[in-house]
Amino acid sequence: MAQAALERGRSGVGVDDVGLLGEGCVAATALLAAGRREPARSLIRILARANAMDALPTSLHSTLSALIREFAAWTGDLEFLEKYPVSNRWDEAGHRHEALGGGALTVIPQVVDGIWGLLPSAVREELSITLQPSPAPTELALTGLRIGRTTLTLRYRRRPGQVVLRCEVTRGPALRLQAALAGAGAVEVSVDEVALGGGRAVFRASGSHEVVFGTEG
Repeated sequence: MAQAALERGRSGVGVDDVGLLGEGCVAATALLAAGRREPARSLIRILARANAMDALPTSLHSTLSALIREFAAWTGDLEFLEKYPVSNRWDEAGHRHEALGGGALTVIPQVVDGIWGLLPSAVREELSITLQPSPAPTELALTGLRIGRTTLTLRYRRRPGQVVLRCEVTRGPALRLQAALAGAGAVEVSVDEVALGGGRAVFRASGSHEVVFGTEG
């Protein structure tokens, strides 16, 4: 979908196809978590240039701003973004201020957020995780997750009385990782079998780590 939007943009007609370009931004943003950055770069180039010429449809302004903020959060490539300034620009901390514009833009909550509640900041080399535990025992994994120069795998497991998060940095520098449970949270938490004094784990992630949240149910 992102590729189709790009091809139309290169042909000179894509900026007029608001629906297709909006969907392309959604797809490109979802790919950022997997380290596939070129679709987002290409769409930012096309839309920012249209914006500079006052040729960007108003309905795409918030979509472009949100795409740029997500790009900053996942990649930390601020040098690239300096070439394509737009109004209401990205936040260097990588914090999200609004969802991507449009009711159909639910890819990020489904693919990235959902049970994981990920909030990256590649600029700060940080990742915040707020787990939304499922009620039933289950196992899930996110592999090849890329934040800045760091690639990692996250594994989630729910079992009676515990939620277990395993984190493995497979490439790149360590990340400052914050992990917590949503809602009432955990009654206890440990990292690599070391008990912590609270319901949130904060540590430097390099190599493999196991975070265990004790729950009441």
